[in-house]
Amino acid sequence: MATMMNRKAAQRVESRKGEATSVNSRTLFSLIHDWVHKYLPDFKSGSGHTVRSYAKAVNLYMVFLKERGVTVSTLDSSDFSPATIQEWLSWLKETRGNSGSTVNNRLAIIKSMLHYFSIRDVSLVHLWNEASLIKKAAEEPRDVTGITMDALTAILDAIDDSTRIGLRDYTIVLILYGFGARIDECLSLRVSDVLINGDTNTITLHGKGGKVRSLYIPSSLIPVLQRYMSVYHGQTPEPTRFLFFSPVHGRYGKLSQEGVRKRLRKYAEIAHEKCDEVPLDLAAHQLRHTRANQWRKEGLNVFEIQALLGHSSINTTMVYQNVTEDEKREALEQLSIETNSDLVEKWDAKMVDDL
Repeated sequence: MATMMNRKAAQRVESRKGEATSVNSRTLFSLIHDWVHKYLPDFKSGSGHTVRSYAKAVNLYMVFLKERGVTVSTLDSSDFSPATIQEWLSWLKETRGNSGSTVNNRLAIIKSMLHYFSIRDVSLVHLWNEASLIKKAAEEPRDVTGITMDALTAILDAIDDSTRIGLRDYTIVLILYGFGARIDECLSLRVSDVLINGDTNTITLHGKGGKVRSLYIPSSLIPVLQRYMSVYHGQTPEPTRFLFFSPVHGRYGKLSQEGVRKRLRKYAEIAHEKCDEVPLDLAAHQLRHTRANQWRKEGLNVFEIQALLGHSSINTTMVYQNVTEDEKREALEQLSIETNSDLVEKWDAKMVDDL
């Protein structure tokens, strides 16, 4: 296999010797660098996790090209052809074991990067046009089940909130579950995002794509949040400081997702001894799914849950297992009505403009 790949690489390099490429490797690397380090931080600033996932996808593309024999000096625009991208998608699935959903996300990222290329250099517009025609891979249906309430209780019982670290972890778990928050939304919270003043008690989550949603804080969570704020932020908290921070060399940096994952697995091991329903590989998103399922049991409809979870698409919300087929059909019909209504409004607006 390696010999075959090396032979193909040699043939590709040989075939390029006589080619007059419009964009050299230095220009391409410069565009990639600018997209990752300048464009993404500015235009995808809603989440540091989003920027990292974009950069990782590009890095995987570079790893793939390197395995095919592409070097710093031989990289050219043909390495972003539809055929090459399709090979990369197969490599992600077969060699890296990526799911259809992950493959599609990474394809979208490469398309986004090529769109940026086309804006910066008109000679690369064809790359964006051709890549935009690549179809998404089939995605496996997801079974979103969360965990049982007994398992959740066991996890909370496993956390000793009488200690400083325990109080922090206990508060994080309650936010992940209580508000159905994504882990990055939880760790991106600032002190000013938590408002407790007696009359209005809200928490503001900053979601994907810069979307913001404010949720009411249940009365049962208020004492926990107040205690946490008192212990970690004192009587005069700094509004811009991260709610959950990691003090390093006097700086209050954002707590890492990996650090939280390790803590969750630790508590899962302890809780599993008392309740075998606790998954040993407990992940933050399972707490979010558990909250969504509880909202369903409490009678909230799909659209209400979509708003609470911050989903852009109703289809994402409908993966939860206890959404019935009738409710899915009703939601899609309602979505169709709203979409058609929007089209009518746009059509009427266009007629006014034309007049």
